[in-house]
Amino acid sequence: MTVPAKRMPQDQMPPSAVLEPEYAVGKGLITQDEFNAMKNEFFAQSELSVGLIMPLILLASALSYWMLPWERIVLAFALGVTCGALYMVGLERRFQYRFELKIMILGRWDKAMEAAKKSSGSSNGGNGAKPTEEKLSIAVDLNPLTVDFRTGSTEKQPAPPTPPLPKAKK
Repeated sequence: MTVPAKRMPQDQMPPSAVLEPEYAVGKGLITQDEFNAMKNEFFAQSELSVGLIMPLILLASALSYWMLPWERIVLAFALGVTCGALYMVGLERRFQYRFELKIMILGRWDKAMEAAKKSSGSSNGGNGAKPTEEKLSIAVDLNPLTVDFRTGSTEKQPAPPTPPLPKAKK
């Protein structure tokens, strides 16, 4: 009988949107420079490897026009091995990119959650007073483009609700 693995409680798991690089950059978990460095290190190599497959096939087919049949067989075998290797390198680098990025984001998420727990524990522990919260209300009107920012304390008056933004098409 096997023992089931311990799972993290649901409140400690980050929302799935946090694992998206754009969201993590927007939330400040990672910087744009870190994201670009990770993308240039791993993802660019993946795109390069997979992107070389089609030109290599076209080059080999152009060269095979003047070859004897047995030479074409050797060229086709070498082409198959080379294309397979390029594809495997591309897959490995893309997996490495996604893995390293998720590890970085999850590490920063854990640090942010620990810092939030420590700050909430220390601010409420002394006098029992409710900490002051700042809310930011953003209203965006697209005809003509107008952006309205309002800040205010929740102790004075609640911020007006923001209108829902249209969802982006994928």
